[in-house]
Amino acid sequence: MNVGSWNSDSIGMLFSSVGNRNSVTNTNSLYSMTSLLSDYSSIKSGAYGKLIKAYYAKQAEDDSSTSTGKTTDKTSTSTSTAEDSTKVLSSVQTAAKALYDTSEALREETRSADNMDELYESVSTYVADYNKTIDAAGSSNTDTIKSNLKDMIFATSTNSKLLSNIGITVGEDDKLILDEEKFKAASLSSAKTLFTGAGSYVYDVALEVAMMNSNAEYQASKANTYSTDGSYSNNFTIGDMFDSLF
Repeated sequence: MNVGSWNSDSIGMLFSSVGNRNSVTNTNSLYSMTSLLSDYSSIKSGAYGKLIKAYYAKQAEDDSSTSTGKTTDKTSTSTSTAEDSTKVLSSVQTAAKALYDTSEALREETRSADNMDELYESVSTYVADYNKTIDAAGSSNTDTIKSNLKDMIFATSTNSKLLSNIGITVGEDDKLILDEEKFKAASLSSAKTLFTGAGSYVYDVALEVAMMNSNAEYQASKANTYSTDGSYSNNFTIGDMFDSLF
């Protein structure tokens, strides 16, 4: 018997597959394909994206409620475990990097200097950057950054007598004060002792601000975690500040 283009043999083969074990596999494959198409449809329509956004918005809300005891504005854009704001951390990084670069430049210039006049501008920049670092790091609530600042100030305090001999004194606010006339009249050998060589005063300061920068970068990585749209916002960069110290 023929039905259109089908004959009795082909019709029999079609229905015989209903009881065949292979038909179960075919059915499972069809189901899997349907499931995949359904997932693809959800992704394409944005359902997954909406779910992620809702999840992180809820996480931010829960974190705020836990830390403050009350629900805060739901427009928060990110979760953070940092002890400082990104603004404070950025200020610390900028100041620490500037002082590090100034310290390295001063070390190099002192090695080849023939007189104190040649060093005055570099030392003046160093003093200004040192004082800016005190201001920036002094605003931080991060223990490691505060520890770096304390060690930097201690290094200066330990060398305060030698610094005073070349016209650099320490104020009550721990900031440096440079006397141009006294500095230019001072001994170049005293400056070389303070500013050159491993273990020198400026070496110790450079080491502390390198660590300070690294600690600020780490805190910045915690301040820029997952945002409420499910994306990762990490704006810090690991540098090689320590390399030139050795």
